[in-house]
Amino acid sequence: MQELANGQYSGNILRRAEHDGLICCHTSYLCERFNSERHYHKNAHFSFVITGYCTEKKKVETVRGPGHITFYHAGEAHQVTAVSKDSRHINVEIDAGLLKRYEITEAAIESALARPDTRFGMLRLYQGMQLGRVNEMGETFMQLVTGDLPLIKPAWIFLVEEFLRDHIGRPVSLAHLANVAGVHPVTISRYFPRFFGCTLSAYQRKLQIGKAMELMRSGRLSLTDIAFHCGFADQSHFTRTFRELTGLRPGDYRAL
Repeated sequence: MQELANGQYSGNILRRAEHDGLICCHTSYLCERFNSERHYHKNAHFSFVITGYCTEKKKVETVRGPGHITFYHAGEAHQVTAVSKDSRHINVEIDAGLLKRYEITEAAIESALARPDTRFGMLRLYQGMQLGRVNEMGETFMQLVTGDLPLIKPAWIFLVEEFLRDHIGRPVSLAHLANVAGVHPVTISRYFPRFFGCTLSAYQRKLQIGKAMELMRSGRLSLTDIAFHCGFADQSHFTRTFRELTGLRPGDYRAL
């Protein structure tokens, strides 16, 4: 089994940037040219799919498409088994010294990457790398993986999260949400930012933009229709919110 060098991946590196123990690589995987050998990396890293699809195997095979984020522990074996469409990824490798310096564990990073707003941060990371803003890359990474979100969530948090995901773009009152969760409205108002890292309205906007990103990948709807389906009052509000969260205009993201 191969051990790949720092900043080396199964595809072709288009752009590489380093900052404070991070190695960020914009990587291209071509249908006819990629390394299919089973391998591992000395450092932990994570990968965000910008465009295209590939099939990858850790313990089981998984098809990865646009917006998909995968975390790999240091030394974890995996391999790319197929590329069904030319695919581009952002791979971010984390030096062990950085983890020690900031007292961050691999488990904490893996948990943080599962948050719904991580994709927005990955797009900002991509923008910073493309523009050569290495300081921004470091700041964005720290925003992605740090914070004071508690590890143990009360049961009502999961009820709130599920309800909001099922009602993206629809008006939801605090009283209705409290009734669904079985807690007092003050409890949600006081503790929502602690568990979700933002206010209720900000979280709803993130869910709206996340849904818009998924609809854009299908390519079947116009941006105006997508704005409507995601609950935005008008196109300008949609464009402003999208750019605020991702650093890109909706049309620029679709072009990717």
